[in-house]
Amino acid sequence: MPMQIPQVHASGPFVLDGVGNGVGSSTICGTYCRAESLTTAHGHDLIILIVECGFTSCLSTISTITDSSGLNFTQRVSFASNDKIWEYYARATSPLKSDNISVVLPGIFTWGMQVLAIHVANTRAIFDQSPRFPITLSCLGPGGVSVTTCSASIGAVAHEFVIASTAINDAGACTPSSGFTELGGGGGDGVLDIDYQIVSTPHDNLVFTCKDSDPVAMVVDAISIPSALGTSQN
Repeated sequence: MPMQIPQVHASGPFVLDGVGNGVGSSTICGTYCRAESLTTAHGHDLIILIVECGFTSCLSTISTITDSSGLNFTQRVSFASNDKIWEYYARATSPLKSDNISVVLPGIFTWGMQVLAIHVANTRAIFDQSPRFPITLSCLGPGGVSVTTCSASIGAVAHEFVIASTAINDAGACTPSSGFTELGGGGGDGVLDIDYQIVSTPHDNLVFTCKDSDPVAMVVDAISIPSALGTSQN
């Protein structure tokens, strides 16, 4: 059964409105297929889909993404340093009830996915418009040596939902930086960790660090809070 996720409020109409299959779990829906079910309380949500492939390498790519409510997902990130991390997004105008999001990654058994819903992202500019986003980095040391800590320097942010997606080999979840909240719990699949922070006041030098794990690669993105620009949506 999906885990009930408490609504997380920041300044303005902004909330974590749902997480696929509770936290950090996905179901097998066929050969090379995984799926999550997402229920939300509000319409006008931004739906984020994160997919991670492989422990330290991935030789495949996503072939299909299917949504039972007819949502169309747009690719935001495709990062292949060693393994691969993808980020997709879609807009849901109505609340979702047991919406099934399935992903097919041919030829690969070791991979993970996570879906989450954010209410309400800025309708004028969904993501932070700074050219530094999305931030992508490889965490392996020289010669592909594993490390236990990896940090992303995010810089100045204000009024944003910051999400960090970390490929963690087959290790446990990251111990995240102060101010970040664990969402993925090790991904449930042993390869993906998701952490987030709601930044409701200006922050000059935000840093995300994954430690006490086996970080391989990382993607950090920032989603605008509409109240920062004086916009709103119900």
